[in-house]
Formats: sequence, C-alpha cells, structure tokens
Amino acid sequence: MAPRLLALPALAWRGPRAACEERPPRQKPRVVVVGAGLTGCLTAALLRRSASNRNLEIEVWERATYPSGRFGAGFAFQDHWADMGAQVLSVVEVDSGHPNAGADGHGLQTEALRCAWREVQALQARGELVRAPDEMLGDTEERMKYEGLWAHFWAPLGFAALLRRYLAEAQAALHCRRRAERVTCKTWSARARVESEGVQVEADVVVLAVPAPEARRLLATAAAADADAALKALGALGYDARRAAALALDHAAYPLVAGAFEDHAELTVEDMGDGKVHLVAWQNAKRSSSCGVGHGDPMLLVVHSEGGCAESEGFLQEALGAVRRLVGFPVEELLLGSRVIDWSCCQMVRPLESVPTSFSLWAPCSVHGRVVVAGDFWSQSSFLGCFCSAQAAARQERGGVLKASGHRVWPLHGLWFLVRIRHFGSRIEGPRHMDRPSEEQALANAVYTERLVQWLAAMRLMGMKQPRVVTAGRAMRAIAQPKRAAIHGYQYSYETNKQLQEFWSHSWQTPAWKKALTLFLRYNGLAAAIAGTLGAAVPFGLSCFDLIPGYTKQPWRGPLVEIAPWCLLTGALLFCIVVCLWRSQRIVWVDLLCIHQTDLKLKQMGLMSFGGVIKSAKGMLVVWDETWVERLWCIYELAAFMKSHGEEAKQHLLIVPTFCGTFWVAQFGLAFLIMLGNVVLPFDNVIVIVVGLVGLLANAIVLEMLVFDFYSQVDTLDARLRCFSLKDVKCSCCTNNHTDADGQPVGCDRSILLQCMCHWFGSEDACESIISSTVRDAVREKLGRFPWSYWAMLSTFMPVWWAYMDHTAARIREERWLQAGAVVVNFLAWCFNILPAVLTFTIAMVRKTHAGSKSQMRYRWLCRITNILFHLLAQSCDRLTLFLIPDDKLLSEALLLAVSLFPAIGAWRLRRIS
Repeated sequence: MAPRLLALPALAWRGPRAACEERPPRQKPRVVVVGAGLTGCLTAALLRRSASNRNLEIEVWERATYPSGRFGAGFAFQDHWADMGAQVLSVVEVDSGHPNAGADGHGLQTEALRCAWREVQALQARGELVRAPDEMLGDTEERMKYEGLWAHFWAPLGFAALLRRYLAEAQAALHCRRRAERVTCKTWSARARVESEGVQVEADVVVLAVPAPEARRLLATAAAADADAALKALGALGYDARRAAALALDHAAYPLVAGAFEDHAELTVEDMGDGKVHLVAWQNAKRSSSCGVGHGDPMLLVVHSEGGCAESEGFLQEALGAVRRLVGFPVEELLLGSRVIDWSCCQMVRPLESVPTSFSLWAPCSVHGRVVVAGDFWSQSSFLGCFCSAQAAARQERGGVLKASGHRVWPLHGLWFLVRIRHFGSRIEGPRHMDRPSEEQALANAVYTERLVQWLAAMRLMGMKQPRVVTAGRAMRAIAQPKRAAIHGYQYSYETNKQLQEFWSHSWQTPAWKKALTLFLRYNGLAAAIAGTLGAAVPFGLSCFDLIPGYTKQPWRGPLVEIAPWCLLTGALLFCIVVCLWRSQRIVWVDLLCIHQTDLKLKQMGLMSFGGVIKSAKGMLVVWDETWVERLWCIYELAAFMKSHGEEAKQHLLIVPTFCGTFWVAQFGLAFLIMLGNVVLPFDNVIVIVVGLVGLLANAIVLEMLVFDFYSQVDTLDARLRCFSLKDVKCSCCTNNHTDADGQPVGCDRSILLQCMCHWFGSEDACESIISSTVRDAVREKLGRFPWSYWAMLSTFMPVWWAYMDHTAARIREERWLQAGAVVVNFLAWCFNILPAVLTFTIAMVRKTHAGSKSQMRYRWLCRITNILFHLLAQSCDRLTLFLIPDDKLLSEALLLAVSLFPAIGAWRLRRIS
C-alpha cells in the first residue's frame, strides 16, 4: 500500500520564537530510580551523561542503609571491605579476536556489548577495576571462564565503591531506608507518582531497578491496562535463594589461609556441611594481586551457600565449619567479626531471555511511557545484564524527560506521535522542522522510533478488542471512489466477534478502476450471472408464447424464423446492474475504510493496529499488478502475513491479478457484440460473414495482447523476487523527497518498516532471503498456474448463453421442437467444450512463445492467427456434421457434441498440467 505514512515518532521542533511565547514556567523534569543496586546506579549515571538538560533532577531510593543490591553488598571491618555478593565483574572482551566475542545472543546485542566493554576499560584506566587472572578464580557454575572471550575484574575498594561513584556522577539525591510501596500512573496524567511511608513524589519517569518480584508488586499497584504483559513476563522469572557469610579472622590466620588457597583467590567446597557451602573467597587475595597483604591486616573470607536452606544463625556456624575443615584449624578462636546476608532473589535461573515475551533489552516494558522496568533479570550475566538494562532504561527515560521539558508529544498507550492530516490518504506525517533539531531532540526521536518498531513487530491491536472490518461490498465501492470514501467511509466499518476473512493488500499506484473492476467481478460475478440468466428467462418465456414481437430472419439453413435479441439484451443489462450494485457480505479489511482519515486519535490507533489486523485475518487477498512488488508497504504486509501465519500462510494467500478484470470485460464485451450480430443479422447476407471475421480478429488481438502483457508482468515479478533487495522497493515519502504538496517536510516510513521486518526475521539479509525463496515460491505457485479457471471462462461466455436462449425461443415459437433441441445441443457443444478449449489453447500458446519474443511481432501475430484458425476450424466441424447428416439436425449436433469432447478433454489436461 502506498501513501500511508506513519510519521513516525518524530517530535515537533519549535524554533526560538515559538519557545519564547506562550507557556508558563514548568517544573524541573524529575526521574526517580527505585533501587540503588548496579542497574539503578548505572541508569542514573547514563541518563546524566546523555541529558543535555542540566536541570534534570534524579532521585534514587534504596531500602537498605547504603547502595548495595546483590552486586555492591559487603562487610566493612575496621578499614577493610569484603564483597559479599558478586566476587568479580565479568564482561565480554569484544576486541580479543575470539570468533564469538561481540556476537549477538542471550538477549544482548553487539552494540550493547561494545558499550559495556568501553565502560569497564574506562574504570580500569582510573584504577577502579583490576584484571583478575583466570587461574585465581574458582570454577563455579556461574563463572564464565573462556579464554579470549570473557574478562574478569576485581574492585580494589569493593564494588560498593563503584556504585557510589556512579551516583556521584549522576548528581543524584540518594534516599536510603526508603522502600517504594506504591506507583501510580494514570493515562490522563503527565507524571507518575511513587509513594513510600509518609512520602509521595511525582516524577516524569519512574525506573523500577529492583528484582522481578518487587518490580511485579509495584507494577500491580499501578493498575494500568498495558502492564498486564509485563506482569505476566515478570511472574515467569525464577531466582535461586542463597546466603553469604563474611568472616574477619585475626592476622595470625594468614599462614593457614594462604596455605589452603595457595595461588587461588576462590575455592569451591562441595557438600561440606548440611548447608552445602560451595564457594569460599579470600578477599585479601584480590588486593594482594595488586598491592599485597599488609602486616596486621585481618583475613577476610566470604562463604557462599549453594542452596541457602539454613537460617542466618545456623549458616554462620556452617560457614565456620567449612573454613575450619579447609584450613585445618578451629577458626572460631581467631574470629574477630562476621556478617550474614540472606538473598531470597539471588542468582537468575530463569531469566527473561528464556520467557516468551515481546519485551527485550532493546525496548524494555513500560507503563504509559512513564514507568520503566529495569533490572538484572534480562540475562544470566549480572554485569552485562544490568548494564544493558540500564542503557535501555536510560533511552526510555529520555523520552519522558523530553516530554516534561516542553516538547510537544501526544501520549497514547506509551507511544507518542505528532501527526498531521493531509488530503485523503491514510497518512500520518512527521514534524515541520523550523530549526535544526538538537541532540536531545534526536535522542527522543530514536527512543520513540524504537517503541514504535517494538509495537508494530508485536502485532497487537491498539484501542480495540477486535479489528475493525467492513463488508466486501462497501470495500469495493471505496476502492472505486477513494476520495469520497476518505471523507465518510470510516462510519461503515465496525468491530465484530466474527473472524476477519480477508485482509486486502493493494498498491495505490494501480489505477482505481482496474482494482475495482477485478474485485467487482470476483465478488459479484456469480450473483450477476445468475441474475442475468434468471432475468433472461422472462423474455424467453414471453417469446416462446409469442407475447413479445420479433422480426423475420433467414437462418443459415432451414425456413425463416421470427427472432429478437430480448434474452441477450435483458441478460446483459441485468448482469451489469447486479455486478455494480450487489453487496457482498464477506467480512474484509481495507485501509481506506478501516483507518479513520480525519480523526487524529482513531487514525493513530488504526495504523498502530496494522500488524494485529493482519495477524487476526484468516487470509490475505493481494490485488496484484506490476507496481505491487515495488511498494514497501505491500512487501511489509506480505511479510507480516507470512510471519504471523507460519506454514499456513501459503494456503491462505490469494493473489488476484488486475489482468483478470480487464480480460473478463474484453471477452464479455466482444462475445456480446459477436452474438448480437449473430442474432440480429440475417445469414443470407455477406455482412454477417464480414462482421464475424472482424469480431474474431478483434477477439484474437485483444486476447493475445492481454495474455502477453500478463505473462510478461509475471516474468518481471519473478525476476525481481529472485534478486530481491529491500533497497529497491519504493516508498512514497522517499519518492517525494520527504516533502508534501506544500513543500513541507514529512516523516519517513522506510526505516521503521525495515526495522520491523528485521525484528521478525533477524536481519535485512534474512528478510530478503525469505522473500526470494519462500515468498517467491508462493507467488509463482499462485500466478504461475493457468490464470483463468474453467468456470471463469464459462462466465465470460454468458452472452453466448443468452443468445442461444433467443435462438431456442424462436424455434419453440414456431413449434419446431427438434430444431429447438438441436439448438440446445449445439449450445452445449460450443459453450462447454469448444469455446473454453479454443481459449485454453490460445493462452497456452501465448504463454509458450512470449518469453524472449517481445521484439519479434511475428510470434505474436502467429498466436492471433492461430486463435482465428481455431475458431474457423470449429465452425467447419459444425458445418461438416450438418453436411454429413443433412436430414437429422438433432443427430448432427449430437455428433458435434461428441467430437468436441476431445479438444475439451485436451484443454482440461493442459490446464491441469499448467
């Protein structure tokens, strides 16, 4: 489909003059981050780095007494620190040369991996991180020790120091001992509200950087409709419960501990005690790798449980017992201090990457765009998961902060758009830029683009429970009169519980009359043929009883008859009336009626529900011509249908060439003129011979031209699909240089639709490969077969039926019953056997000779002459049977019917093979 510009998430940039006028002073934009763990602190720091608005207020709420979480939790003894949570910071070394370094996977993308590696390198350059030798680390199930792929780091001052550094960089106000109890986010409100005991704060964006159960609890308090999917996804996550004990031993334990650990900083201890202690980490060894162990320093050991089944007091004794067995000495006598931490949500065992959901690290779940869910549950890799989640949350936040800064956006289910209605096409356009947009503006555009892509790729409906549909009768009239339908057409569409039977895909570059003609004949042709035949039966009966006048005509053989073309004229007239006025009740979807063209909000919802409509449709009807494959929107529709319907897409895909409409009208019109001459002109006049030959010549030329053009278009389509490239498809916005008729800038659809298809199939190359293989095979199967079925051929010969009714009525009027029977048998031979066979042979010949012969007119004239010869041969056979059996016309016509079965069977076999 063509001029259906999405406008995508562009914001209106107001020039300096517009900014100086209007608007009272606004509140400072504010972001509240719930959770001062690694994700929360990183989110605050990344947001401050990218925010050009220095008035941005950032608050961080933490229920503990210091920034900790499972990454920064620790034990302070005298002037020494022990990390009780994460023992190392692990990151992918993207420039190591390893074949898998930097590759996408586990919900992480290459660009995010590179950013995380650059972040760690910057910390290492400042001395805040030290590279940990792999040989000193324990072989735990969570530790990723792959040479050349993962790099591991220690923090000399403890990981909690990194969190404090990030908060200082973010210039964030830290509120400890503050636990978020409730988050309120109303659709009509521009801000979200987060509440704690005795405290209520309104913010433009609230980030939930807490474990999944806590995030799920807070989302449930928001009571927002678009939080259901996030609640379901978060509820499917799984954590392992663990405990950690930190032990401070007298320096006298140094020889014992050093002897037990030797050159290691971590040791795994399996099945030691009932608590299943599995890791003991010597904290002093981290510092000794860089600055050594000072004289008199206490020995700091951290013991991690495997199952975390014991109580805190009991686990301390198990930890002491494990260390006692490890060093061979009763360490209780040297114990100076200790601390035990329980984590009910510790190591991820079922992260979000393993849960079927539409959310990803590239576009985290959010509520109305003002409550963003972040955390380390996106991936099993703690630091990478936290960093990528913080990066994605910061992108989401920037959109809300920009909105609070005064940029004009339209809130709609978490997606913001600036739209403008122009003309009658289904069109949403981008902003009219008065000045060059700032970096802040560009960042906002990128954020909204990501949200839009994610929504379209998820194929969901917006603002409706069921897709809006319309009857095929209404849809065909809209196709025929697009300008009129754009004004009043939406009122004819409605929501229904019945299944959507067909989604109509068409190119707006195709002339409306071609599409309308094809659709009218497809959906109304049968009803029109029946109505025309029933209507012709009325003058047939009146003629039989001599109740309407006729005129005397000399037939080819036999006495004079009184005949008139009443049946032919009545049938043709009723056919044309019914084919135009019949209203098919088939439930379909067409953009012009099912997407509002004037109401802004309804138009937004219609465009954003595009994928959901395709997903809910039982089948797709493609009104095809040579321009269809050139349009990006059409390719997007087909890609969405193939993605949503899987293996069943081929059998529910119907391709109707516009050739069918013009071919049918041409055949029907020529048949009407030829049969009108057959009924009206006397056979004893040479004029009838001239008219017959001219009619056959015109029929042959028109038939050959239409069929030749059709197969040429099919070959062109096959060639384009074989070497298909998304770069070659056209988009109206790009064709018009992203300007409208007034010369004003408009948004671009191309990048959004391409990103959406890449989201479905993985990449542009994968999408092109699927179109070049799967889609091409489906199109070749639909268009490569014989273009005109047997019953469709019979419908083009309806004027022949009605003319034979006039001939039969003329014989019955004279009570010549045998001659009337002979006319009926002759009709069966011609309409059911001879004419379909001649048409089939001619189409097959054109199909065989058209390839590579466009410049050789002799091949084309050969097909035309052959068609005429087929007709003349059939006429000769008709006359020959009369010559062989002159005394019994009924028997001679029966002989013709029997002989005509042979070409009819041959044509049937030819259609089957094709």
